[in-house]
Amino acid sequence: STMDESVPGLEKDRSTSIGMVFLAHMTQIEEVYSEYVKNYAAANKKLRILQRNPKVAIWLDECRELASDLTNAWDLDSFLGTPGPGKPVQRILKYPLFLTQLLKLTPIDHPDRIGLLCALQGVTNISVRINEIKRRTDLVGKFHDRKYKKFDVRAGLSGAFGRRTETPR
Repeated sequence: STMDESVPGLEKDRSTSIGMVFLAHMTQIEEVYSEYVKNYAAANKKLRILQRNPKVAIWLDECRELASDLTNAWDLDSFLGTPGPGKPVQRILKYPLFLTQLLKLTPIDHPDRIGLLCALQGVTNISVRINEIKRRTDLVGKFHDRKYKKFDVRAGLSGAFGRRTETPR
């Protein structure tokens, strides 16, 4: 009798397909995370500029307060305000760990096992590519900042010591 009661649960377990769900959404996962990483620096800079405006700061505080009643999700600062891409990128880097743990607990004859193995390979590859995009974006950002700092210094020096033309009276 106990065995008969466990069969529906076992059937339900064997019809679960987490790996296949990951595989079905692999392209969208990569697109979203890639765009996030590529646009992170510009979005972060824009957020810092916007937050200097008192009206925007008040509005963001009101949004945060309203959202706290609805969700325990992070506020805008934790997505964009921390150095380097925030929690969303940390999450994608945890997908391979999650799938690895799930595979350890999945019977070898489970119908989703192949899906989980393929999903693990897929998210691992995505993680590598996302890290590469992040590395390139960081390098471009450092070069861009250095270039404009040099430019600003030159402009400041030429303004201070350069030729000055006075308008005739």
